[in-house]
Amino acid sequence: MAVVPVIFFHAGFTGFSGGFVGVDIFFVISGYLITSIIVAELEAGHFSLRAFYERRARRILPALFLVTLTCIPFALMWMPPEQLKSFGKSVVAVALFVSNIFFWSEAGYFTAAVDEKPLLHTWSLAIEEQYYLIFPLLMILCWPLGSRRIVLLIFLSIIPSFALAQVGSYRWPDATFFLIFSRSWELAIGGLIAFYLKAPMASGRVIRELMSFIGIGLIVWAIIFYSGKTPYPGIYALTPTLGAALIIVFAAPGTILGTILSMRPLVSIGLISYSLYLWHQPLLAFSRVIFSGRQSTPLLLGLIALCVVLSYLSWRFIEKPARKVVFRPSIMAGAAIASVLVAGLGLLAAYGNIGRSFTPVQLAQMAPPNANRDPRLLTCPPAPGSRHDFRACSQNPALKRKAVLYGDSHAGALYLDLAAALSQHGIDLVLLRNGERGARRFECQPLPGNFRYGQFEPDMKARCADQEREVARIANVLGAEYLFVSLRYTFRLFPATGAVDELEYDNGEGGVGDEGFRQYFVLGTKGEVSFSAEDKFTATTNAFRSLIDLFSGRTVLVGPVPEVGWRVENRNRSSILLFGAAEQTISTDYVRFKQRNQFANRILQNIEGHKGALLVQPSDVFCDRLVAGRCVAQLNAVPLYRDDDHLAYDGAKMLSRYIVEQLQARNALR
Repeated sequence: MAVVPVIFFHAGFTGFSGGFVGVDIFFVISGYLITSIIVAELEAGHFSLRAFYERRARRILPALFLVTLTCIPFALMWMPPEQLKSFGKSVVAVALFVSNIFFWSEAGYFTAAVDEKPLLHTWSLAIEEQYYLIFPLLMILCWPLGSRRIVLLIFLSIIPSFALAQVGSYRWPDATFFLIFSRSWELAIGGLIAFYLKAPMASGRVIRELMSFIGIGLIVWAIIFYSGKTPYPGIYALTPTLGAALIIVFAAPGTILGTILSMRPLVSIGLISYSLYLWHQPLLAFSRVIFSGRQSTPLLLGLIALCVVLSYLSWRFIEKPARKVVFRPSIMAGAAIASVLVAGLGLLAAYGNIGRSFTPVQLAQMAPPNANRDPRLLTCPPAPGSRHDFRACSQNPALKRKAVLYGDSHAGALYLDLAAALSQHGIDLVLLRNGERGARRFECQPLPGNFRYGQFEPDMKARCADQEREVARIANVLGAEYLFVSLRYTFRLFPATGAVDELEYDNGEGGVGDEGFRQYFVLGTKGEVSFSAEDKFTATTNAFRSLIDLFSGRTVLVGPVPEVGWRVENRNRSSILLFGAAEQTISTDYVRFKQRNQFANRILQNIEGHKGALLVQPSDVFCDRLVAGRCVAQLNAVPLYRDDDHLAYDGAKMLSRYIVEQLQARNALR
């Protein structure tokens, strides 16, 4: 009931878009079982913290460390250096039971990048162990208060944790998903069930049948209809957690659902469920490392079958014997030593330079050099007179003539090459960055007039409007002749009803971008939140024109950089591992690009010409020119992109050259 949906979700099977809720079910079950054991032993007067932790070690560590150690040689064989470094760090995090914190620091749960992390799933084990590091101590301290007061305290602990989960799922979605503070309420629900079932209220057969089927219905609903777009956890997590609670309470032996769940095949899955959970993600992740999202359904089914075999073997020969070991003090010492050894191997994998050797060309193809990762952009000084923590990066400060580049990470990817191209004409290009990411509690969005849903406060309308004006003010203080604007427009306009209906780009050929769900809105004529295309068109156009009016020089709008759908570096890694060489050309359909960006381009074309504003289209460089009818992301085995939407140096160089040529052709550059 808990593990199968998770496996099918990670495999990407249709109908299991919400399969990640299996972890929530697992939390409730775990909270119920562990609390029941603690309560029973406290009542009997022989609860021991040492024995409790020793049982946890025997239950969790042997199979976990087996799977972790098995992953290491495959990571050494197949992962390029940066990916191997990240994997090695994750091994250390697993050994220290802080992998939830580690994966939160790296990426969101619903992004494509995490699909290739073999130990991603251990985040939930870390949550569980962090909870049980504290919970037994609290139970011992509170036991003299009596069961009723303990139940009240557990209930009261649920309130702030659930409130944080609800608010955080919109404002801090990644941290809220991974960290214990917003997850402990789910384990606590299981604890309440344990106390309730000590003296349950009498209920008739009809009630038990009805409530148990409502429980399974809630879970099935969440599995089918939830997705990475669902704000989670929070109020949406109530559906699977309450479903699990109803099943635990009411699906007693003799009920229809209780009889079904006690059938031998389901019981067998339950016995090996921990090993199933441990093995499934490494198998799927390494297949993605090799095949870069090109896995066929037969391959995925074969991997699941292999997962079942490995799970049975590890249950039979690792889990089962470990659970039968009689308590000995040396077990805790052995667990500590094993954790240190595993962590040491993780450090060796991360920093020992012992992975597979790749040629310099292959390394560049699997990690294309790009400006966003250039150390020169990490420590830029404050912009003159900035009230919004703007930083001003300059490559040629001695040059008297100035220009400013503003935008999001697409502007960052373009910056160094455009700065080099403009320096040939005696112009120093200054990149404006909005602080060191996250410097403000909620950042204003770089697309003028737009806000991120769930991250809006009453003062943000005025504050963000002032930030947009400050871009022009800083450019004027610098004496800039040009203000270049480069953004991922269509992405930041989602959703615009009937115009932008998908956040990420689907290239129609198997490649779909995935960066974690978010929504953007504008304020309508009455100050209301609006996702309508009409309101977004008006608000974005007006905000852009206001920015242009305030700037004393000429504005140059850099249009949408064609999105790819595939991550170029991952396709290259896959080709190198499978065939020994990267693909010569990676490209996507030009018509599909035009359809995707039609709304954004209509806004930009409406702004073009306002106070002499110019529009330069990157699609003129990459689409229907190098390859007919295609937008090219890699040419002659040279990556023009570093991922699925950001330009690498070679692509940025081509676009920068074209921008300068267009300015010259329009007599806008002297």
